[in-house]
Amino acid sequence: MNELTTKKEISIPSWLKGWHSDYQTCLEVWQELKDKALAHHLSLSQIGEIEDMMEKYAMLHREIAQLEKENRGTPMKLYNEELFPLGEKIREYWKDKGYIDFRIIEDGKVGMRSVEEAIALNPEYDDICFTYDEHEFFYMSFFPVKKNGKWGLVDSKNEVLLPFEYDFIFRMPGSPHYYILIKEGQQGIANYGYGKACINIAVPVEMDAVYYVPGWDLALFTKDGKWGWWWSNDSTFYHNYCQPEYDQIFIQPIQEVWKMEDDDDEVIVARKGDCYYDILYWTI
Repeated sequence: MNELTTKKEISIPSWLKGWHSDYQTCLEVWQELKDKALAHHLSLSQIGEIEDMMEKYAMLHREIAQLEKENRGTPMKLYNEELFPLGEKIREYWKDKGYIDFRIIEDGKVGMRSVEEAIALNPEYDDICFTYDEHEFFYMSFFPVKKNGKWGLVDSKNEVLLPFEYDFIFRMPGSPHYYILIKEGQQGIANYGYGKACINIAVPVEMDAVYYVPGWDLALFTKDGKWGWWWSNDSTFYHNYCQPEYDQIFIQPIQEVWKMEDDDDEVIVARKGDCYYDILYWTI
């Protein structure tokens, strides 16, 4: 059965009655995170405190890497007793105190430093786009950067993963390996190809907007008033891409899905005219 083209017409699920959910665009959510983060200002003493913690974290990270390289039996002890608690303290400090400027600026060019390494990205770009989401912020692998007026995506070796041809790129809030691409007023999605070490264009840059679904590792998008959706291209459980063809798409809140049994109503329903369809269901 071809799950990409098959959909099942259903009666209106009970959870859809009285539906009152409006989705924000990913760009709106990212902007809110940015505004909230930049509303806080660190004192010099606070900056010094966090830098001391980061320096210790980097030292522990290097020590563990060396122990693993030498195949010695103590890395897990350092992980559990020192590295993990310190990393948690740094993240809590970040959330409590606000945005910490991780940029490196030299001769007007911008780079990036991370918790694990002194320098994650050499200062050779005009700008770097941050996520402002603490979990993703501390575990960046790829960096949306601006060069010669256009945005692209690079890794920590400064290798170009997406060419410098976009008007803006930012990481999708809540999704560590998905990126929103904006070009000439239209939007699309790129994602990291797990096991392939590459970036793929998952949703072409021809949508009017991409929407954020809290708690879900997926996205909705619209084009000409119609809705489509995308799930990770590497999913083995669900079909994962639907062109914008529906009048509405409804997704159960993730908190409710956690309570579901396997034989409960499925969680994504679409409306086309007066008909409702179950468009996300098990394939295994």
